[in-house]
Formats: sequence, C-alpha cells, structure tokens
Amino acid sequence: MSISNGKLKILMTGPNPAAPGGISTSVRCFLSFSQNSNFTIYHYLTGKPITQSDTIFKYLRRNLYQFYMFFIKLLGTNFSLVHIHTSSWGGFWRTSLYVLACKIRNIPVTLHVHGAEFKTFLLDNSFIKKRLILEILKVANGLIVLSSAWQKFFSFVVPNQNIFVLENMVDVPDTRVKYDNYKVINFLFLGGLTKRKGLQELVKVIPRFSNRKDINFTIAGFTVPSEKELRLKIEELANNPKTSKIVNFLPDISEKEKIDLLLSSHVYILQSFDEGLPFSLLEAMSYGLPTITTPVGAIPEFIEDYTNGFLIGPGDYNALESKINYFLSNHVTIEKMGKSNVNLIKDKFGLSRLKNKIEKIYIELSYDH
Repeated sequence: MSISNGKLKILMTGPNPAAPGGISTSVRCFLSFSQNSNFTIYHYLTGKPITQSDTIFKYLRRNLYQFYMFFIKLLGTNFSLVHIHTSSWGGFWRTSLYVLACKIRNIPVTLHVHGAEFKTFLLDNSFIKKRLILEILKVANGLIVLSSAWQKFFSFVVPNQNIFVLENMVDVPDTRVKYDNYKVINFLFLGGLTKRKGLQELVKVIPRFSNRKDINFTIAGFTVPSEKELRLKIEELANNPKTSKIVNFLPDISEKEKIDLLLSSHVYILQSFDEGLPFSLLEAMSYGLPTITTPVGAIPEFIEDYTNGFLIGPGDYNALESKINYFLSNHVTIEKMGKSNVNLIKDKFGLSRLKNKIEKIYIELSYDH
C-alpha cells in the first residue's frame, strides 16, 4: 500500500470530467473530494476527447495507446488502490484490461459499476462471455454499486465479492428554482436524447397539450449518434406550428445553460426503461423539482408518489399524460414536493456525506490488500 504525505494514493480511470454523461459527472465529484481528504486522486483519462469524432482506426489506436500508458504508469508509481469506472457492453470489455493490468502489478483495484443495462449485458451474453464477465468481477478486490438493489443483484452473481453501495453524489445549490410563477408550468427533460430515457413517450404525449397556454416542455441534453431519427422527431415538434409554442429543443447545452434550465423549470420528467442512479434526476431534485419517473434501478428507493414525485411505468403514455395534468391542476404540490426533494438530497446524497463513505471504502480495500 502506498501513502504520500499521510494520504492514500488513488489512481482513478475515467472519462473527461467536463464531458456529458453520468460517469464524467461522477469523476468530477471525486476529484473535488481530493482537495480536503485523507486520499489523493490521480485521474487517468480514458475514452475519447469531447470534440473528437471516431473512426475505427482512431478508436483502436486511442484505446491501445491509453492502455499502454496506463500500464507504464502502474510500473512507475506505487498506488494504494486503482479505482476504475466501468459501464456495460464495450465499456466493460475495455476496462477489464485495466483490471487485469492491476492484478499483474499486484495493486488492489475496485470496479465502480455505472451501467444501467448491466443486468441485460450479463444475462443476454453467450455462456463464454458470461463466464468472462463474472471472472473479471471476481478478480477485482471490490465492487462499488449505486444502490442496495444493485448490491443484491451483484451479491447473487458474485457471492463472495466485497460489494459497497455508493450512491451518486450531488450537492444542493445555493440558488434554487422559484415557485412564484405558475402562469406557465415548465416541464423539463435533461439527458441523453435516447429512447431508453423515455423520450419517445414524451414526444408522443406533447401534442396532446398543444391547445393549452399554461404549459411548456423543454427537451435538452446531448445527442446520441445512433438515434438520429428520435432527434428528428423532437425537432419536428419544436418546428411544427401546432406544437412549437409549447416546445423548446436545446441539444448539446453547456453547463451554464443546464443550470439556467433547472432554475427556470418546475417539474422534471425521466421515463426511463433502465437506470442505475441517474445524476440528471438527482440534480433536478437538488434544484427543487418534483419528478415524473419510473421504478427502475435505484429510483424507487427514493421517489414516493405524492411525496416528492410520481413513479409510472416505462412506456406508459397515458400515465405520463395523467401526471402532467396533475401538476397543471395542483400547483401547490409542486413547491411541496420540490422542497421534499431538496431535503432528501441534503440528507442522503450530499457530497460531504458521500465523501466519508468513499474514504472508508478506499481504506478498507487498501488495507485488506
């Protein structure tokens, strides 16, 4: 185990913290911890640059180079622990090489599993690939998962593994949404522009409100190249004379634009089919927005009907329309539910509380080795 100036030395692999997406947000949170804690995090950048488009050649060259330099880094520095952020599908196979490199160097390593579709990734693969996935999970010194539901699942598939629950982290901003204007109720979707997030359902429901003057929908987030058809449908809504007055489409927004949207919105919509513990939902809650979302991943562990939002079925168009109408008819509950969410974030998902949890995990895994 390596300690520098009385601090554990943690090497963390993950994408650019300024990039869009949940893992980047997680990396950014961890790096903020490193300033005043008993550990120092050294970030090793993996994944593609924010502005770079990929060809197969660029993809292979970049990943081979990143892995080679990672191994060189392991040879040159003694780390207390390597913290590897991983997801599903191709992301998992890439990071599995990093796990094996740590074992070759005899450095303890933890896999931080973010993939909302990890269960599908494991169960739908061939027998050989399933065995390989399970072996990689076993080789790690510990797993970090996002919720007690995920802990239960991973405890079943790798029963002798050290599995730690570490919820995603956000903080309550100093400035939050104002509840003094209900002439127009602003409903916000913010995240990856993909069917998995329930956007197709929202696109279908929006025209049902085209005759109302007291509603606005904002769809914002980052474009998913493989789902250009969905983006075209959103653009059509934003440009169609029948719906353009109630729809704002803001793709690929900046961090400042995101904050401005959260401050000017009233209700957050995320009708996902699969999730782990979505940062976008936690951020919306921290700004005081009640939510319309689904009972997938860790979400039902902290969203309760009529307390801080609503849980509806994935793909249920009619339920989505019903809950939108509920907020249009019950303005007073928006503020009540929003304040419940702010208090929940403070109590359960605040950065200071979670910093203590990750420090305990780092110490346990480093000393166990």
